[in-house]
Amino acid sequence: MNHDEFDRRWKIGAAAARSAPPADGEIQAPPGFSSRVVALSREPVGTSAALALIWQTFSLRALGMVAAVLFIATILVMWTEPAPPTLSPPIAESVGEQLPWFESL
Repeated sequence: MNHDEFDRRWKIGAAAARSAPPADGEIQAPPGFSSRVVALSREPVGTSAALALIWQTFSLRALGMVAAVLFIATILVMWTEPAPPTLSPPIAESVGEQLPWFESL
């Protein structure tokens, strides 16, 4: 169905609804109907809320586990890896060896 056909059918349906005779009696919603509708609209739908809660719980646990593993790995690397060596021999000595006139200063 293309857009023009939809518009044509929509106009026909809207015109029929406008020209329909009013109902015989006044139709009212049962008492408390609007309160139930509002309560249901604010309530999570079906199992998606339960699934979201499960997903949130497991994702927070996984985040905690990853943080703990990274912390332990960092500590182990820092503990087992030797400190970087200092400059050996010192820079002044190496320059003095390469430039003999530097020692006389």
